[in-house]
Amino acid sequence: MSWKRLCGHKDKDGMGFRNLRDFNLALLGKQGWGLLINPDSLVSKVFEARYFPQGSFLTATIGSNPSFVWRSMLEAQTLVKKGPDGLLGMAIPVLSPPTHDSLNWSLKLSGLYSVKSAYKLLQQLNGEFRLDTSTEDMFWKKLWQLKTPPKMKNLLWRAEKRCIPTMTQLQSKRVNVNPICPVCTMAPETIEHSLLSCPVVAAVWDRVGIALCWAIWNARNDKVWQNKVMGIESIVASPTNYLNQWRVAQNSNNEMLFTGFIPGDGAEQWCAPIGNSIKVNVDAIVFSDNSTYGIGFVARDSNNFFVEGGTKLFHGSISPVAEAIGVWEALSWIKDRWLSVVLETDCLSVVQLSVAL
Repeated sequence: MSWKRLCGHKDKDGMGFRNLRDFNLALLGKQGWGLLINPDSLVSKVFEARYFPQGSFLTATIGSNPSFVWRSMLEAQTLVKKGPDGLLGMAIPVLSPPTHDSLNWSLKLSGLYSVKSAYKLLQQLNGEFRLDTSTEDMFWKKLWQLKTPPKMKNLLWRAEKRCIPTMTQLQSKRVNVNPICPVCTMAPETIEHSLLSCPVVAAVWDRVGIALCWAIWNARNDKVWQNKVMGIESIVASPTNYLNQWRVAQNSNNEMLFTGFIPGDGAEQWCAPIGNSIKVNVDAIVFSDNSTYGIGFVARDSNNFFVEGGTKLFHGSISPVAEAIGVWEALSWIKDRWLSVVLETDCLSVVQLSVAL
């Protein structure tokens, strides 16, 4: 299969591999964005003096005798031009003395450039990532969400894309092989035969109580079979122990061990602060009327004992910054109480913005 098709989004029947050129442009765009938001840095000053003394990165040209670095960065100029969206902070309530305005990366709530969002924008601009959702797209989305080993989902994807090296597939690629199935020696080894209709394979399906798989595959019409295969209840004929285990796994919120999630690594539960520190957790909620929002914070010590907590209710529809206001209020609440405090929030954009500032 071509690299272009493999680079398609996983919800759009691809494998989600990165298009290396677009990913490189997204990385270069981050350098160009840095020239815009950090005009006083040494790097910005050098490039400004050399290539755009009367403008900015967005209006710069290639110039005379450009360096390789500048040529590379300028390749991402068009991408960066698609991202800025006005000025950050013009329509947001001011909680502190106003500072100078800065460019806002429109594809991220935080206003900060991210390589991931830039790469996605490139894919949309190149027509590689459609925003519409078809029945086929839903099939792939459901497939990748199944709680089964990745190699199983990969096998199903390869079967649908005719990317399994069966004897007949190898023959189609002009490989000189015998097309007969080497397992049963009764029929040509097609993908359907190797996975479903081979007598040896069919016996396995019968053993686990999914004897209708081949019938559904054989009767498929366009993508109708996909929905039937995904609707396991329509395939299952007998409530065997194997299938009950499968249903339990699908209804469980726990991923299997091979997903990389390791119990006890600290990622699945609250961790106590070290020593005599206090840990404050803060969160925000926007109510259904979208005109009020609330914040809450709770402090606990190193023994996991509750120390103090608080809540506040606000009026106004500013849900994009509710989490940021929650952190602001928590900091104000903390400063008169403790000296050594760890503040936690589940809002990644607020954390990223804090680091950037």
